Amino acid sequence: MRLRIAVCALVLSAVGCGSEATRLNVVECAPPAPPAEAVVKAGPQPGGLILPGGRALTPAGLHTPVGGFPVDVRVSPRAAVAYVGNSGYAKRGLQVVDLTSGAVLQDLPRAEAFLGLAVTADGGRVYAAGGYSGLVDVYDAAADGTLTHAAALDLGGFPAGLALAADDATLYVGQFGSNGLAVVDTASGTVTRTISLPLQAYGVALVPGRAEAYVTPFGDTRIAAVDLAAAQVAAVIDAGAGNPLGVVAAPDGGRVYVSVADGDRVLAIDTATRTVAATVALGDPALADADGAPLPGVSPTGLALDAAGGRLYVARAADNAIAVLDAATLAPLGAIPTGWYPSAVALDAAGATLVATNAKGLGTGPLGIYGMGDESGKELMNGSVSIVTLAGYDLAAGAATVDANLHRPAQVYPYSCAGSAVVPPTAGGRTPPAAGGRTPIEHIVLVVRENKTYDSLLGDLGVGDGDPSLAMFGEDVTPNIHALARRFAHHDNFYNDGETSVQGHLWLTSSFVNDYMERIWLEDYRGHGFGDQSVQKAGQPDFGTFFTHLIRHGVSFTNFGEVVGSFGEEAGDSVMNHTDLNYPGVFFNTDVPDEEKARYAAEALVDRGPFPQFVYVLLPNDHTHGTSRNSLTPEAMISDNDYATGLLVERLSKSRYWDSTAIFIVEDDPQQGADHVEYHRSICVVASPWAKRGHVSPVHTSFPSLFRTFELILGLPPMNRFDALATPLWDAFGPTADFEPYTALPRTVADTRNPAGAPGQALSDRMDFSGPDRNPDLGAVLWWARRGAPPPGSRVARMLAGEVPPTTVAAAAADADGDGDDERERDVYDRSWRRFEAWLAAHPGVKADLRPRRTRAGALPR
Repeated sequence: MRLRIAVCALVLSAVGCGSEATRLNVVECAPPAPPAEAVVKAGPQPGGLILPGGRALTPAGLHTPVGGFPVDVRVSPRAAVAYVGNSGYAKRGLQVVDLTSGAVLQDLPRAEAFLGLAVTADGGRVYAAGGYSGLVDVYDAAADGTLTHAAALDLGGFPAGLALAADDATLYVGQFGSNGLAVVDTASGTVTRTISLPLQAYGVALVPGRAEAYVTPFGDTRIAAVDLAAAQVAAVIDAGAGNPLGVVAAPDGGRVYVSVADGDRVLAIDTATRTVAATVALGDPALADADGAPLPGVSPTGLALDAAGGRLYVARAADNAIAVLDAATLAPLGAIPTGWYPSAVALDAAGATLVATNAKGLGTGPLGIYGMGDESGKELMNGSVSIVTLAGYDLAAGAATVDANLHRPAQVYPYSCAGSAVVPPTAGGRTPPAAGGRTPIEHIVLVVRENKTYDSLLGDLGVGDGDPSLAMFGEDVTPNIHALARRFAHHDNFYNDGETSVQGHLWLTSSFVNDYMERIWLEDYRGHGFGDQSVQKAGQPDFGTFFTHLIRHGVSFTNFGEVVGSFGEEAGDSVMNHTDLNYPGVFFNTDVPDEEKARYAAEALVDRGPFPQFVYVLLPNDHTHGTSRNSLTPEAMISDNDYATGLLVERLSKSRYWDSTAIFIVEDDPQQGADHVEYHRSICVVASPWAKRGHVSPVHTSFPSLFRTFELILGLPPMNRFDALATPLWDAFGPTADFEPYTALPRTVADTRNPAGAPGQALSDRMDFSGPDRNPDLGAVLWWARRGAPPPGSRVARMLAGEVPPTTVAAAAADADGDGDDERERDVYDRSWRRFEAWLAAHPGVKADLRPRRTRAGALPR
């Protein structure tokens, strides 16, 4: 009787139940079975590449893989080659690419690389900024454009954007780390003076005929106009939004163009008045907010100007495209599809050939533990270069292709109830086809755990597309996530959209990562500083987070444990007002059992109440402490996390709120484990009375799909282009409910400690577990502990084989200068802790659960 009443009330409430409903011949509106296009997996497909999240890639012209994360490009004036600056996590270098064939003629490794390339007027010399190294490398170019290293200028200050004077006698070097513009005599290689700036120096452009430079800061909202003769800043121009990046000057010196990454716009600055003369928004007017402004999420980056042709080329990084604008009016002329995440663009001298660097290029593909020596997708990202012949290129057709690629996730699984007898319909618990549609789901709980691929957890599930050989922590350790996946709905074609935790937590709070963080995390993870950026304004999207989105629209919520976005504010209300500071450990704390956290959250929601409309719960202990001394074993910590997950579902399912609740369980990133489909693939389990029982959804979805689903259920507009165009989780819910509660399965692994001499203990003892993903070899150590040997080809395996000195590996795990993850996530957590402690000091009446967090050697509290 309960089931019939619920379905009648929820499905037919618009017209009544019983005989009246029958008389009106009400027709259920339901999503169709997923069409074939909706279940395509990430990776190469006929006609192009499907990205995690479902967008398509169909690059124009030649498309050449170069590896790493290429961020800068210049074309030689003497040879048909392009110079590509690559600042990938594992691959740093300078590459010479043939513009005719696309072949990589040279791949010159560098200890460090950053944004910043310059080529002399005759093409005989190339300068490349070295960022953290403090160096600018100098190369001599042969007639065919190939390079020979000639010198290294030690300048300090984190060299970034470079610009050469017209006579090539002076090199101007933006100092990203020390807020300066260094003036270098190229003959002697010495710094003649340094001009102090009120901002970081990222991009640098010289204005012909004016002895003036324009400097973009990237991590600010301002642009500096520098008087080079007076060696001082002449003006500071407000860009109106965050992170100005690309900068290029017109040959006549009348205009300077600047891309504003967080503002999704391009500015044209009048150099005579040093004011913004024109602005163009690069968003899609068809995707607009309530005020008619285009939804954010374009991330314009690099610029190239064809003054003779009257065209300005703009890399739309988040849209995988180059926008083509009229240089005089900034009116759009069309677009060119590229590879994944175009970061920079350049033209040959004739304006006939366009070269774009695609920072993520071709993605990662599958990640197999055996037979693959890379540690994670950070190393596997495969940047690329697109080379396009512009003569005869159809810009309108290119723009149509770009739009089709972007809109693909929203179109592959159509669901509309227009014309249905029940409007707005949704039968049972289905996600409404439009925001404001009726649904019995009134409470959403998002459970976020740490660092697992799909196969590492559910490869042995027996249903779904899993590889049991890759199940690192299978059902013997994680019976609850297996039972929840079998009983309720789970997705085997669901993806994390980032490569690391810093991106994962941003995706899971904003459904987006801005261009600043897409670039800076690479420096941070390599130990180069910039460790506080994601909680600073530059690292946060201008539009805010889902938390501020909820405040903006009057939706109640509680945050248990997520520090990213917790200091956001909207309309005088702070996210901190909705954050439970008595949550055990407050934020990320793997020394507090996840079981305690789950019991606390359940009691707060069910017993104390009120149960808000949206709940965020962080359960991070499946991150583990590796095999460090005095720590619980990895199996014990993951067992704790698994039981906590099951316990939270049990408590909610046995509460009075179960009838109207949906719980979504995900991992923040895929950094631990392998996956035979694609590195980014991870789990998504939906537990609810309205979830289809025992259902494996093959629909291609990702983090923005979560937020689109949340918005439809809660009656909210989208935050940005990613969630607006995402495929919702239509397929997870059914037309009827099953209210049977869930009972958590007991733990299969007791709280046992790592024995002395456990595999990888020397490495684990040097790791820092006060935040996620600080440790370069943790995944390999976990595999070693579980399988008896580290992954073949991994750095740990090479260490054991004597190919890498143990001290080098240990130092990399402990030393901020090492090439690992230690000290890397301070952008998310350490700075947040300092800010949180300052906030508590300013609010002496507020109490918080400030238990110590583990650092190294398993004993030292923070």
